Amino acid sequence: MLPFRKILLLTLGLLLFILIAVFNPESRAKRLVDRGLREAKSNNLHLAGKIFQRAAQICPECYLARFNLGNVFLATTYYHEALNEFYAAASIKPKDPLSLYEIARVHAILDHKETALFYLEQSILNGFSDIRRLNSDPDLSGLHSDERFKRLIKIWESINAEKAHQ
Repeated sequence: MLPFRKILLLTLGLLLFILIAVFNPESRAKRLVDRGLREAKSNNLHLAGKIFQRAAQICPECYLARFNLGNVFLATTYYHEALNEFYAAASIKPKDPLSLYEIARVHAILDHKETALFYLEQSILNGFSDIRRLNSDPDLSGLHSDERFKRLIKIWESINAEKAHQ
């Protein structure tokens, strides 16, 4: 009788583990994000957006769902919706340089120069490292001639010069 109880307990434990893994909101959201990324790569942005929205509904704190939904909205020129999603992503990971950069980008598109420059600075101070992207991103072209943008490039250069000496 004892081996039967052990087998039963092990089976029930394994079943419980599988149920938790399958129905866990974070796991479900992760699987949806992966599916949404596949759709986005296939240029099916409408479906990708719906999938990312579903992932964000299941798990509101899923950074990747929010960030990627922001990218879909940005690519489809729903700028205010994109901004909302990038802000949501930044609230989940406040020091993430990519979400801060995307917030700056959308503000630059909307011609909110002050706010765009503020978020660009936050992005750089939090580790944004793609200087070529900063200098060539067409969404930031309205900022390139601004002295404050040039100052941000100098800040980036000094931060990276410091890193090189460490």
